[in-house]
Amino acid sequence: MIRLDGDSLRKAWPQLRPMIEKARKKSGCTDPFIVEDIYHQCMIQDTFCYVTGEGSQIDGVLFLRPVNNFGEAELHIWIGTFQRPAKLSDHIGFVEGLGRHFKAKRITCLSPRMFDKMWPDARAVSKRFEKEL
Repeated sequence: MIRLDGDSLRKAWPQLRPMIEKARKKSGCTDPFIVEDIYHQCMIQDTFCYVTGEGSQIDGVLFLRPVNNFGEAELHIWIGTFQRPAKLSDHIGFVEGLGRHFKAKRITCLSPRMFDKMWPDARAVSKRFEKEL
C-alpha cells in the first residue's frame, strides 16, 4: 500500500471520491460525514490515505486515523474500499503492522458489516469493532 498526502492526494482525489461515495452507499453507512471531511482530515494529516493499484489506476483505498481514546492509542479504520477481487482482508497484516508502528493498543472501526471472519477474536461493541494488538 502507498500513502498519499498533499499533492499526490489532490491529484488522486477525482478517483477516490466516487469510490468513497460508492462504498458509503453500499454499506448503508449512517456516519454523518461528507466526503470532503475525509479530504480535509487527510490534508491536515489527522487521517492517512493508503492506496493500492497499478500506476495511476487506484483499485483500493484505506483511510486510517490514529486516535487517543482516554490515554490509549488506537488506529481507527474510517473507511476502506477495494475493487474486486481485492478486499480489506488482503491488507489486514499491513493495518496491524501500521497499528503497531503507531504503538496502538487496538485497531477499531465502526461498521454495519461484520468483521468476525477477518478477526475471529474481535468483539463488536455497538457496531464498533475492536482488534487488540
